[in-house]
Amino acid sequence: MTQRDPEALRAKLLADPNTERIAKTLNVSVEEYIDTVLTYAVNPGLEPEFATISDENLVKMGAPKPPSIKEMVDWVEEAVEVSAVHERTDYEDSKVGPVDLGKAPPVEARPDEVRPELKELADKMRRKGGKV
Repeated sequence: MTQRDPEALRAKLLADPNTERIAKTLNVSVEEYIDTVLTYAVNPGLEPEFATISDENLVKMGAPKPPSIKEMVDWVEEAVEVSAVHERTDYEDSKVGPVDLGKAPPVEARPDEVRPELKELADKMRRKGGKV
């Protein structure tokens, strides 16, 4: 990999309209974002820093208290119980067969059995272009 000129890269980053948006998204200044990009561009073998924070310090920083192992186990066990109960209902697929419309008697339209009030309404709708 060729080594880039840091000042040329800085100028390119400053000219890029996305640089400001990315810095804002990361909650850092544009200069801090550009410095970080340059650090990794100039030192391609450099690994990013990985930091861990204790639960106690996270709570001090305003994060909610993490659940204990017992609380997590209880939550998983409850979720499994709910899932098992949900699977056992009176409406299991094996008890209800599919609806077979072929067994229903055929329906025939009989114009002579049309109720006069419905025929009058249908005629009225046709005259008004489908509006009553």
